[in-house]
Amino acid sequence: PVQSARVVAVHSAHLARDLAAQFPAADIRHVHMGVPDPLASVTAPAGEIRRRYGIPDDAVVFGSFGRVTPEKGLSAILRGLAQVARALPSIRLLIVGGASAHFDPMADARELGVADRVIDAGYVPAEQLPGHLAATDVCLNLRWPTGRETSAAWLRCMAAGKPTIITDLAHTGDVPSLDLRSMQVASTLPGEHDAVCVHVELTDEVHMLRLALRRLTEDGALREALGREARRYWRTHGTLDLMARDYDVVLDAARAAADPRLPADWPAHLRADGTATARALTAQLGMPFPFDPPASGRL
Repeated sequence: PVQSARVVAVHSAHLARDLAAQFPAADIRHVHMGVPDPLASVTAPAGEIRRRYGIPDDAVVFGSFGRVTPEKGLSAILRGLAQVARALPSIRLLIVGGASAHFDPMADARELGVADRVIDAGYVPAEQLPGHLAATDVCLNLRWPTGRETSAAWLRCMAAGKPTIITDLAHTGDVPSLDLRSMQVASTLPGEHDAVCVHVELTDEVHMLRLALRRLTEDGALREALGREARRYWRTHGTLDLMARDYDVVLDAARAAADPRLPADWPAHLRADGTATARALTAQLGMPFPFDPPASGRL
């Protein structure tokens, strides 16, 4: 794909650097991923959402959003919850997302004795997600195994001004994240930065989750500071306007670039440029491809 493209666009700055190192002759562009502002579309107050699920007003709610799969780290989260639940009567876990046939977090919660602290909301329509985010105090956005994908679900939590807990992965190294064991901010970016989230390491996952659950339940000031920086991070790196501007630049570059020279020994399916159908259709109309539509906009 890289060698056969005029321009390559990726959402991860880490991946852009990696590809540029592997393919120095290619034009690699970083396009910010953008998500809409969830605070602009809350249809139900946080208190109403909490009452719907029987969550006390004074509870500290940790939320997991997206399809419920083992990759979201819920098994480790539940083990951490079981270790702190007795000392933290206000803690709750809200799971929002469609169920998976091969994973039942409530069965794990019952086995660990914390089913009374866990609320499984199931699938929630997109228009109701902002209200559920508003009802959450901290968002859990773990991922392992990973394809090093950029998480829109995590960005939505950041946009909502929520402190988030993420897995420490290579492609998120640029994100300033707090290590609660040392209270130091980790980031591969130069200079000093305020933390926008909390990270947990795979080699110390349950211990760091236990620490995060306890600290973020008890420390309201820390939750507020992380949420404020998360919202600021989204404004700087994750808005729809920013993504649209990046795509405009990439599309202009692709239009101006020449078609790449493909190796002659590539098989036909790799040499194809994806325009065979378009060429066949325009040939039926007696027109060349590519073509510029007439000024009237009609063929």
